[in-house]
Amino acid sequence: MLRPRVLVIDDSLTIRAMYEELLLADAELKLVGLAESAEEALAMLDTVTPDVIAVDLHLPGLNGMEFLDRISDHWHPMSAVLVSSSATHKSDICKEAFARGAVACFDKSRLIANGAKLCQLLKDAANGHFNHASYRTCGTTLPTKAETVAKPDEEATA
Repeated sequence: MLRPRVLVIDDSLTIRAMYEELLLADAELKLVGLAESAEEALAMLDTVTPDVIAVDLHLPGLNGMEFLDRISDHWHPMSAVLVSSSATHKSDICKEAFARGAVACFDKSRLIANGAKLCQLLKDAANGHFNHASYRTCGTTLPTKAETVAKPDEEATA
């Protein structure tokens, strides 16, 4: 499989630089864009066609949840991971993100300490397969079966 294409959305220049360092150091991921707002990312989607998007919750203009709503019916299939310091394990923020289509949440306060796990999470999100046991203690929350949102093509065949 080709390297998963990653788009990052975060309004902090420092955090975007951290992502850039992490993602460029991982030969199995391809960074295709860094956006400082959801609006900027929406304008980029058709040209960078990411497989996975790392999106912050608190953004100027559209927030991360509103962004998730906006990409839910995009023509290009992509996964989204909410990366926020509010996305702590089993938080209501994560439950809402899952309801809006995110495939995982990652606690941004653990970005440096668990950068390799975030990279693995982005790969897994792009591929749609997660080893739940490998994410137990690294700041990652994955949806329970009840929180998993059915994709439109799955609903049609169900």
